[in-house]
Amino acid sequence: MNKVYEFSNRGTIEAEARAWLIRLDGDIPLTGEERAALREWAERSPAHGQELKRISRFWDNANILTELAVPVHDDRLQGNFTGYRFTAAAAVFVLAIGIALTSWLTEPEIGTRSNGIYGTTIGQLRTVALPDGSHIQLNTDSQVQVDYGASARKIRLLRGESLFEVIHDPGIPFEVYAGGNMVRAVGTAFSVRLMGDVVNVTVAEGKVELIKVKNQPAGVGDNIVSDTLPVPERLGFLKHGQSATLGDTIDDMHTLAQQELEQQLSWRYGFLSFSGEPLKKVVSEINRYTPITIEIADPALETLKVGGRFRVNDLDAMLEVLETSFGIRISRIGDQLILLRPAGMPSG
Repeated sequence: MNKVYEFSNRGTIEAEARAWLIRLDGDIPLTGEERAALREWAERSPAHGQELKRISRFWDNANILTELAVPVHDDRLQGNFTGYRFTAAAAVFVLAIGIALTSWLTEPEIGTRSNGIYGTTIGQLRTVALPDGSHIQLNTDSQVQVDYGASARKIRLLRGESLFEVIHDPGIPFEVYAGGNMVRAVGTAFSVRLMGDVVNVTVAEGKVELIKVKNQPAGVGDNIVSDTLPVPERLGFLKHGQSATLGDTIDDMHTLAQQELEQQLSWRYGFLSFSGEPLKKVVSEINRYTPITIEIADPALETLKVGGRFRVNDLDAMLEVLETSFGIRISRIGDQLILLRPAGMPSG
C-alpha cells in the first residue's frame, strides 16, 4: 500500500526543512534509516524539495544533500556561500566561522497555539504555529502577545524581532502592533523589529499596509483588542523586497536586492550575514545573541569592514580567528565582558 501523507502548509514544510538541515549540520552523521527518511521527505512533493534547496543555500552542507541524492541539485549550491568580496581601500574583514550564541534553538511547533504570550531568551530562536496555519518566527530575546478573535487576528510585538508568515484570509485581517504603529497583512510574510520607539518592517513576500495608531496600550497585561481604539492613520504600503523604518511617519523606505533581503533575514536559518558593514555594527548585532558583552576598546577598529556569513554557534572559534589572523587582542574581563583591542595595545 502506498503511504499517504497529510497535506502540509508552507510554514510547516519550511519548519521541517530547517529541522532536517539542523540535523545534517550536527556532529553525529545520519544513519542509513535517517538518510532514507530525508530522501522520502524531500520527494513527497515539489514544495518539499524546493524548500530544502532554498534553505540549504544558507548552510555549508549542500554537498551532503547531493550525496543523499535528494532532489535539490542546483549549480549555485556547489560553491561556498560564506563571504563577499570588496575592493575598497578600507580593510576588509571576512570571517567564515560562527558568532556567539549561547543556545541556538528552533522549535517547530507540532500543534497550534492559543492566545497568550510567547517569547525567546537571549540566543534562542522559536517558531510558533497559530490556529489558522500562520506562523511566527521569534528572533533572539523577543516576545509577542497573540490575540485571535472571530473578526481579527491581532499580534503585539512586545520586544525584539519576529517574522510573520500569514495564511490568506480576506475576511479576517492580520494585524501586528509595535510601538505606536500597526502593520496589516492578508497573505504575506514580513518581519517587524522593535527598537525602543522605532519600528523596522521588511516584506519578504506579498504586500503590507503601514498604519499609525496613537495611544495604543503598551503593557504586557493590556488588552490589545479594545473596541475603543482611535481611528488609524494610514502611512503607506510596502511590497516584496521593501523595508522601512517607522516613527510618526515613514522615515526611511528602500528596496532591497534579493541578496540583501536574504542577508537581512538570514537569522531565520541560524546565520547572521554582513556585506561590508563596520565592525562596530557587527559587534552590536552579535551582542543581541549572547549574554556576554563584546566591546571595541579602540575606536580605530570600529570602521573595519566586515563581510561574510556567520554561523551563530561558536564564539570561541571567532575570537581565535580575530586574535591569530587579524591582529586583534582578545581580553576577557570576568565571565561577561570581552574587549577587542589592536594587538599592540596594552591590555590594562
